[in-house]
Amino acid sequence: MSEANIVKYPYKAVSCLTSRKRVMAGSWQELLTVLAEALPEGGLVTAWLPQQVLWGRYDGKGFAFPQESSLTEHVLELRVFSSEAEVYARNRGDSTYLVRICHDYPAGTAAGIPEPDKAVAIEYVDSLSRLWGENTGFADGYVALEDKERKIRLEIPADDGGYKYYGLVTRNYIGYTDNNQAGYVDSRYVAIENGEVE
Repeated sequence: MSEANIVKYPYKAVSCLTSRKRVMAGSWQELLTVLAEALPEGGLVTAWLPQQVLWGRYDGKGFAFPQESSLTEHVLELRVFSSEAEVYARNRGDSTYLVRICHDYPAGTAAGIPEPDKAVAIEYVDSLSRLWGENTGFADGYVALEDKERKIRLEIPADDGGYKYYGLVTRNYIGYTDNNQAGYVDSRYVAIENGEVE
């Protein structure tokens, strides 16, 4: 990793308060309602469809993608995420969705937590995984990544088109067994950032 990433991602545990809620959405429309309530400020989105994976943006009301695309009840999995929260939904195969809502808050603060009694202190490790492909162009807030040998092309949302590689930041939450063995118990997407690796 580059020196900047080594400093930013030293892979050490950090503490925060987190709240998690699991709900069932009985239809695509119910899922959109849950999403609007959980992430009114919006975030980035990745959606797994039967024929492709889409990356885009969510503004609290609707989705935007680099090409003409619309999401429907055929979505297999959906993640809408920001530095503070993620909504993860998985289609059960009958167009109903299991939904996990995760919000993080700085350690030691109870301000702004809607249900403080449901927030728990937890440690996490953020990691950066490089997405496949090199930057081949930046337009309208999206970077085109291409890996010509593997015939992979992605268009990902990015605020800056100046990097050769981009990476997905994942937050991995640490839990402990009864005999104090540590391990990851959950994870969520956080951001897309510079993914340059030496």
